[in-house]
Amino acid sequence: LDEVLRNPAYSCPKGQTVMAVFLRARTNAEVCKEELLRIVDLPTFRCFDRVETPLFQEALRIAPDGAFWLASRTEDLFTVPLTVLLSGRDEDLRRDLEKIRQLERDSLYQPFGTFDPSLCAGALTGGISSFQAWKTA
Repeated sequence: LDEVLRNPAYSCPKGQTVMAVFLRARTNAEVCKEELLRIVDLPTFRCFDRVETPLFQEALRIAPDGAFWLASRTEDLFTVPLTVLLSGRDEDLRRDLEKIRQLERDSLYQPFGTFDPSLCAGALTGGISSFQAWKTA
């Protein structure tokens, strides 16, 4: 617990709330760097959680343009592509949550074959099972 309390990613200024947002993919999909950076740029964005790449938001920034990751269709909490931690005032959290859900509906998840396969950067946390499906698509 002491280590968690010292980690700035998990600290929260007084009067603010932390919200965990579990992303939901309706189908196996490719998720491009540029769309993920739209989440990183939200005012309440704190960090990604439950992702195998340390400091994933920094890895996004240095990834080549057009890089993408694989996401599996979300079936439960074990198959969410990413968890996003937000912190801020309640009204700001609600606004950014709606922006994330809008991204999910409109542009975050693209069908297999949308992006240059040479730029596949890996699988998101819940995307391991989609890797086999993507290789055969």
